[in-house]
Amino acid sequence: MEQIELIVKEREKFGKGSSKNFRKEGLIPAVVYGGNEKPLHISVRSLDFKKIKAGTSNIIYNLKIEEKKEIPITMAIISDFQTHYLKNNIIHLDFKRISLDKTISVDVAVHHIGKSPAIKAGGILEQHTREIEIECLPDRIPNVIEVDISELKLGESVHVKDIKVSEGIKILTDKKRTLFAIVAPREEVEVSKEEAEEKLKKSLGTEEE
Repeated sequence: MEQIELIVKEREKFGKGSSKNFRKEGLIPAVVYGGNEKPLHISVRSLDFKKIKAGTSNIIYNLKIEEKKEIPITMAIISDFQTHYLKNNIIHLDFKRISLDKTISVDVAVHHIGKSPAIKAGGILEQHTREIEIECLPDRIPNVIEVDISELKLGESVHVKDIKVSEGIKILTDKKRTLFAIVAPREEVEVSKEEAEEKLKKSLGTEEE
C-alpha cells in the first residue's frame, strides 16, 4: 500500500462560515479521529491533494503539521469525504489514525479482469457489488481487488466467496453476495399503436364485446 507525506495546517476556527472561508483560500477543512486521542482539526491544500489523486484508492497518509516539527507525524487513512453537490470537488475530509501493527477494516474497490467469450457473443456483464470490506494490517491493504471473469459463462455469476486474496487479508463482506454476472440481452419488443390501445382497454375493463 502506498504511503504519501501530506503537509497539513492545524486550524482553530470551526463551523460552516469558517469552512467556507478556508475553501475560498484553496484549503480543504479536515478532522483526524481515532487512536485514543482528541480529534485534530486541520486543513489541507487543495492543489496538494489533487496531485496525489486522493480519495481514489486506499493510501496511508503521513500527516505532517506545518511549522510544528516537534509534533510526531500522524499516520492516517481517509475514512470519509464530502464533495460539492454541483462541482463534485472535495470539500471536507475525515482522516482515521492508524498503526502499522494493528489491523483495520476498510472498503476496497472491486474490478474485473479478463474477457469472457459470453460477452463477445452478446452477453451483458452486470456488476452487483463495487466494494467489499476487508480486515488486515494497513500496509497490506490493496488498492483494488481484481476478479477474473474470463471463464464466466452466460447465466453464471461470481460471488465474494470466489475471491482470492493475499495472506493476512480477511474478507468481512457476506460471502454469498454477487459480484459479477453475465446475463442474456433483453429483447426489445415493438408494440404497435393499435396493440397498445387494445391492452389499455382490457386493463380498464372497457373492451367492446
